Amino acid sequence: MIRLIVNGDDWGLCPQVNLGVIRAHREGILTSTSLLANGAAWEQACQLSRIYPRLSVGLHLNLTWGVPVLPAAEVTSLVDQHGCFYSKWIFLRRALFGAVNAEDMAAEAQAQLQRVQSTGVTLSHLDSHHHIHCLPMVGRLMAELAVQNGLPILRRFNGAETGSSLQAKAAARLCRAGIRRSPLKERTHPVCRFFGYDLMLQCDKKAALASILRRLPDGLNEVMCHPAEANALQPSVRTRLDRFAELQALCDRNIRKLLDERGISLISTADGKEIHESAA
Repeated sequence: MIRLIVNGDDWGLCPQVNLGVIRAHREGILTSTSLLANGAAWEQACQLSRIYPRLSVGLHLNLTWGVPVLPAAEVTSLVDQHGCFYSKWIFLRRALFGAVNAEDMAAEAQAQLQRVQSTGVTLSHLDSHHHIHCLPMVGRLMAELAVQNGLPILRRFNGAETGSSLQAKAAARLCRAGIRRSPLKERTHPVCRFFGYDLMLQCDKKAALASILRRLPDGLNEVMCHPAEANALQPSVRTRLDRFAELQALCDRNIRKLLDERGISLISTADGKEIHESAA
């Protein structure tokens, strides 16, 4: 049986992303989302979660974009002179050379989790912005958060991107290489195949999504997506990230028809039994 989680990243980034996630959930195939606790519209996202309780919400741990939840003076190794997180490549370099303080990172992660929980939102999973949990030191922190809160961690990149583009395969391999050196591999987490790089990288979002759905194997799978209403953010030429085009693909009737034809069962990260039956 093919089971599928369709997860929208960056919830809380801005109102347009929030509305895109909700529309993809109501009119399309999106079942779960991951919340940026430091996003400009995180409070609106939490309010919407109470209106749409069937949309499961995870924490999108973020240490590489925007400003921290904690005062910058309390997490000095994570921020630049302006009090903003370092970019993902600078964070990666600093982490590899020992310039990131593990206590700073743990404190900020806990603050992000508690900010969401303080609104009454029940979290269903953990993942990370820019997949930083693939770094062993972040993976160790994520594993501890998962055990403390009884939450699954998605995106271990098991069997990811089979039959996909060379760019997608390369990205997935890099992430898997990091996971193999991380405590995540020693913990109990869902064996969930990950797809989504092709959707982000290819220009024709409907064709990319259809291709992913046609090659989903039996078992538990996740498709990462980034929906938003028009004018959310300018598309990136480098990644071809077009959030509105992804939203249109997720809501396309032919995509729904393809799910039915293949007998794909949509589930969310809140479906505990389905998730834990796939645990390693």
